[in-house]
Amino acid sequence: MRWYTEKRSCLFPLINFENVSGLQILGSIPKINDRELKSLIEKVKAFQTTLDALYSPKSEHIIFYYRSPLYWIRSMDFLPNFNSASANRSVHHFKDFHITNQSFSSVIGSIINSTIFYIWFIVYGNGRNVALRDILTFPVPETLTQESSSPELKELFSSLMADFEKNSMMKARRDGVEYQEFYPAKSKPIIDQIDRVLAHHYGFTDEELDFIINYDIKYRALIIVSATQAEWPASSVRCHPCGTGL
Repeated sequence: MRWYTEKRSCLFPLINFENVSGLQILGSIPKINDRELKSLIEKVKAFQTTLDALYSPKSEHIIFYYRSPLYWIRSMDFLPNFNSASANRSVHHFKDFHITNQSFSSVIGSIINSTIFYIWFIVYGNGRNVALRDILTFPVPETLTQESSSPELKELFSSLMADFEKNSMMKARRDGVEYQEFYPAKSKPIIDQIDRVLAHHYGFTDEELDFIINYDIKYRALIIVSATQAEWPASSVRCHPCGTGL
């Protein structure tokens, strides 16, 4: 939940609650405010296997994820360009996820980029930084944990990586550091296709898929519009005027 400072006076009367008994995970109570979201999380959480099954901390096979998202969580199979006198990568924001086998890179990368994982992060995460726990605890069907599973995701992930590159820009800080900036909002059509493929594996209904694809769209759309202008809005937090629901 995010808000502007001036909206504090009308914030609490707008909060909705749901019974989340049985949906807790270790170290986190889910943030759920309606039955549709609760039903979706129940369906995801019903799968017993998690991405922890594909994680191997000492493996040389790595996929990267950006730990400080706003409305778009990004995972890539390459490191962004980063030029600095003291480092060759952003050590604070880009993290490594070591996987058991390189053949799973497209599946894991697709999941982390998906909107269903974004929803999981909003429900169980801290709302600011993607922690390793957020990824490890994400449930996955066994159909996605087999080698050579989902060739569709392999193709889509490859297309997404190319689209990330195409829409990126090199920028420079005042201290002389040059870095590659990405605009994943521009790649939403590909991300939507990834969610459609994942919906088949998770058994989502058409209504649930529609909920996923349009989740937070009122606020994420601001980033989409800004991305087409190659800049971000002055503030990327949610603004709920008094009298509207959260």
